[in-house]
Amino acid sequence: VSRHLLDSLSVMPFIENGRWLDVGSGGGMPGIPLAILFPESQVTCLDSNGKKTRFLTQVKLELKQDNLQVIHSRVEEFRPEQAFNG
Repeated sequence: VSRHLLDSLSVMPFIENGRWLDVGSGGGMPGIPLAILFPESQVTCLDSNGKKTRFLTQVKLELKQDNLQVIHSRVEEFRPEQAFNG
């Protein structure tokens, strides 16, 4: 877990607050750590696996991360209403 967390945080020097999309979010890396560390950002975790998106939704609720959105969809079918910064 710590290796994945460190990998997730390695992008921190290169990003600022904004709208971020984590495609194939799986267990939530890097989406969840980035949502916690950048509370002014909007982070969207996208995954096609319903079991994973249910887990991510539970994490969002337990951590009270209002800046985190979880989408159950294939990336090819995802049509965001607004553009993402990355």
